[in-house]
Amino acid sequence: MTPEDAVREHLLRKLQRYDPEAADRLSEGLDAEYLKRRLQATGGWTTGWRKWIWIVAFAVGLFLMAAPVVSEEIGAGATLGAMAYFTGIMGMANRWHRKRALYETLAILADPAYEPDGVFG
Repeated sequence: MTPEDAVREHLLRKLQRYDPEAADRLSEGLDAEYLKRRLQATGGWTTGWRKWIWIVAFAVGLFLMAAPVVSEEIGAGATLGAMAYFTGIMGMANRWHRKRALYETLAILADPAYEPDGVFG
C-alpha cells in the first residue's frame, strides 16, 4: 500500500462517522467532481439565512447563560439548560468543521490542482 493509499483509507474511515453514504461511494475511488459538490454543499450554512440562524442561536445561548446573573428569579436549572444548549451548538459547529476539512483533503487528493476557497468560501 502506498502512502497516498494509506492516507486515503484513513480519511475515508474518518468520513464514515460523518457521512457514511459519501464514504461508501468514495471507497471505490476518489471522484473529484463529487467531492467538489459535497464541499460546496457543506459551505451552505455560512450564506444567507442559515448564517443568521447560527448567529441568533449563538446569541440566545449566551443570553441564557447570562440571564441568571441579571435576574435572581431564574434558577440554576436555566443556567444548566443554557450551557447544554450552547455546548450543543458548539458541537454541531465542530462536527461541520471536521467534515469540511475531510472533504477538502480528499478533494485535493483526487485533484491536486484543485484549490479550495477556504472554510468560509
